[in-house]
This record gives sequence, structure tokens and C-alpha cells, in this order.
Amino acid sequence: MRHSTTPPDPSPSPPSPSPSPGTTIRDMRIDDCEAVATIRVRGWQHAYRGLLPQPYLDRMDIAEETGQRRRYFEERGETVNVVAERPDGTVTG
Repeated sequence: MRHSTTPPDPSPSPPSPSPSPGTTIRDMRIDDCEAVATIRVRGWQHAYRGLLPQPYLDRMDIAEETGQRRRYFEERGETVNVVAERPDGTVTG
């Protein structure tokens, strides 16, 4: 019995997820800092519960994160991220 030495064809990559209908991907603005900070802090607190020390997650602070993002944004003077925005203007990611 002969076995093929030719490797199998690689399967195609799955399609990239696309934003929900009506969602816009745009450059982040300084007034998005609080929404982005909230998404990051709450996301980490949820995703890393049980994986990182809980006191570390509990100390994560939206106001502090917002301030850090604002300072970085002001220092850079340019777009540093993009955000996903719903038609109603809510930043979702």
C-alpha cells in the first residue's frame, strides 16, 4: 500500500467577521475615550475572571483608564485606534 507524500491542501481561512449591519468603523476621537475605557475595563473584568487575580481586576478603574487614554491621545496628536459605532452613535468596540 502506498501513501501519498503530498500534503493535503490547506483549508481556506474562515471569513473575517464583519460588523453588524449599520455599524461604522471609524477613527477614534478624543470624546470616545470614556466609552473605549469602559469597554476595555468591563471586558477584562468579565473575560479574565478566574484567570487573573480578582483584586487586580477589581482595581481596574474606568475613570483612570479614561484619563490615560485621553493623555495618550493628546500626546500623540493623531488617531491611535479605530472604534465600531452603531447608527445611534454608541461606541460598541
